[in-house]
Amino acid sequence: MNINDVVTVVTVAGEYIGRLKSQGEETVELDNPRGLMQGENGIGFAPSVCMTGDTTNTVHFNKSTILFTVKTLPEVEKAWQQATSGIVLT
Repeated sequence: MNINDVVTVVTVAGEYIGRLKSQGEETVELDNPRGLMQGENGIGFAPSVCMTGDTTNTVHFNKSTILFTVKTLPEVEKAWQQATSGIVLT
């Protein structure tokens, strides 16, 4: 994975999608992170990393809570881009 890739970070608390900003020895930093949610009509995104938290542009995830990080599937990346930009991609 490279800086600026859209990645999925799976932690002990849940699954998060965002643009990889940096990786250090102890943290992974994502821009425009969104928590993945399961709804009646399939998956969706929380407004930030949690339902009730203030929206933020960048979040640092502590690597001690990360189970794994992978490149996001193209169709999920497209949905994330729509959710974060408001632009509908076809």
